[in-house]
Amino acid sequence: MIMQRLWIEQCSWDEEVSQEMQQLWLSFANTLPLLNRLQVPRWIFTNDPVFHEIHVFSDASERVYGAYLYIRSVDKSRVESIKPTTIPGLELLAALLAVTLCTKVLSSLSSFADSGVTQ
Repeated sequence: MIMQRLWIEQCSWDEEVSQEMQQLWLSFANTLPLLNRLQVPRWIFTNDPVFHEIHVFSDASERVYGAYLYIRSVDKSRVESIKPTTIPGLELLAALLAVTLCTKVLSSLSSFADSGVTQ
């Protein structure tokens, strides 16, 4: 989003940016090391799975789009059923990102493909 603002302000590559943009960048850059401490310990597979599910979600707004993915392992004891673009265009980009993300995860789980992973 910082890059988008720079493009909107028509800043050239060798032009000094405003104090506000410098502060936005420094704030962003200073938070990046925190990502190294991020841990989400999860075990996604059960010992005796009936099947695995992959759920992919995507969304978009006028400023950003993204996707995320969940893997669900079900066992026997638990069965539960910068160019301006339109919002529909951004939704399609988010859906494409979701499909790409799902494809990458499926390929990394290829050893589990024969054990009932559903798409």
